[in-house]
Amino acid sequence: MLNKFLKNTSKSSVCNQEKFEALSAQASESSTPIDEDEIYRQVIRPERHGRTRGYGLGTTPSSVFRATPGRIELTSQLQAANVRNEKLISKIEKLEKKMEEDKRERKEQMIEAMEEKRKKMEEDIQKKMEEKIQEEKRKMEDEKKKMEEQFQHDRRKMDMIVAFMDEMKGKNLQR
Repeated sequence: MLNKFLKNTSKSSVCNQEKFEALSAQASESSTPIDEDEIYRQVIRPERHGRTRGYGLGTTPSSVFRATPGRIELTSQLQAANVRNEKLISKIEKLEKKMEEDKRERKEQMIEAMEEKRKKMEEDIQKKMEEKIQEEKRKMEDEKKKMEEQFQHDRRKMDMIVAFMDEMKGKNLQR
């Protein structure tokens, strides 16, 4: 930083550059280290009140370096920040509460939907079972009719056989 400053200075400040180089050489030979800022202050000398070096004409310290806020201003800024933080915390808590309520509502809706599906499945199963029972009853009725018809048919055959046997007995007796 200091080297850039010295390179950009006018030719009239060659004397200052020589002083800087001499002090730098002394600092490197010396057992106690001296930093560049200290050397800069020795060569350039302290700022005069209300002046700033290296920023051009017309600049003042207050235009370059912002004034730091006072204690009252900092306190009011802190209070304002605390109010904003409290509002944000309150808002976060409300959002978390709303999220929990929404989660609970979705859970209840899912439970209701699942209950409706379960009831519908039970109704469908019951309906299918009743249809199957009715189908089995029809099959059994058909089977019963077939068996009764077969029984009637067999009975007629038996009656015919009995009649035939009676007739044959009668003929055998007559002989």
